[in-house]
Amino acid sequence: MTEQERREYELLRRWQVKIMNIKVQNTQNEPLNCFLHFIVGGDFREEQVKSTTGKTEMKVLGEHGPNFKTECLKNIEKDEWRSVTAKFESEYRGSYLMLEDENLTIEVFSVFRCNFSTNRLRFGKTKTGQ
Repeated sequence: MTEQERREYELLRRWQVKIMNIKVQNTQNEPLNCFLHFIVGGDFREEQVKSTTGKTEMKVLGEHGPNFKTECLKNIEKDEWRSVTAKFESEYRGSYLMLEDENLTIEVFSVFRCNFSTNRLRFGKTKTGQ
């Protein structure tokens, strides 16, 4: 990488982030009640480390970026697609190099009871630089 290319990749920029037109499909045999939780950006991660006593512990590093949750989608039948009305807009400030280290996390929470006790299902975690 030349010096000019490096400067270009390190230049701080403003990015407009929009998440909209989200659709959910139920692939389970039973009806699904769920909502989605999006975490846009951030370098949050958990790592296993050995303590001085030799025990393996989870260490939390980094921070979450801005996040939002959708409304609860109720009674989605098998193979049915349902649109989410929620829309998210935010701004990210960083360089191309910084963007490669950011995460986009999408979590799907299944709701099993009327009091919204939830069972957390990890839908996906994708590096935005890929």
